[in-house]
Amino acid sequence: MSQGKGVPVSESEQFSSRIGELSQTLLSDECIDGFLARTARLSVALIPACDTSSVSVVSDGKVRTRASSDELAERVDRHQYDHGEGPCLEAIETGASVRSAPFDEETRWRRFVTLAAAEGVAGSYSVPLEAAERTVGALNLYSLTRAFGDDDEELSEAFAAHAAVAVANADAYHKARELSRHLEEALKSRDLIGQAKGIIMERERVTADQAFDMLRKVSQAKNVKLREVAELVVLTGTWK
Repeated sequence: MSQGKGVPVSESEQFSSRIGELSQTLLSDECIDGFLARTARLSVALIPACDTSSVSVVSDGKVRTRASSDELAERVDRHQYDHGEGPCLEAIETGASVRSAPFDEETRWRRFVTLAAAEGVAGSYSVPLEAAERTVGALNLYSLTRAFGDDDEELSEAFAAHAAVAVANADAYHKARELSRHLEEALKSRDLIGQAKGIIMERERVTADQAFDMLRKVSQAKNVKLREVAELVVLTGTWK
């Protein structure tokens, strides 16, 4: 194992402690990207062969780099996406970790390997991030000096196991916040429409249903959202 960088397997308690610290910051982080960036940087610090790292996520059926330790990892990832081949995509597709041979001996993903080698990459290791029986992304590790060994693999697998749960939890947390925001906007829209209906009912001497129908017709005629018509009524008293 390399000396001076990374945590020896025998120091598993220190390794677990660092991962625990990362997980504890999850819900205090305003943005998932900040958390995932720390994940990428920590993998470089803890995994001996890793010199640059990224976290790819699956979103709307597409794979993209959500965070990285530096721009090099992002460029190497992009070579995979552009050509539809590489260890990251294979790890996500198969749900199994993919470790490359030294790039000067690797026969898979020829276009990707050629481009990655031109970036100075000598080896790669991609670990799928799985949670709730689904693959949510991949942890991509790149070495500039050598291929990854068994010791690197053991640390990588342990790291990814923790990171996968954190990524899934972060995703769920931020989706819940987004849902809450949408619900809040829906409630505001309902209140505006209710106020607008009240104004129209009073001025036109019509029922609530008739007032709503008037708002709806204006919305359709002007091709604007019902909320916008309601807001205009509340602000100006005008709807025609």
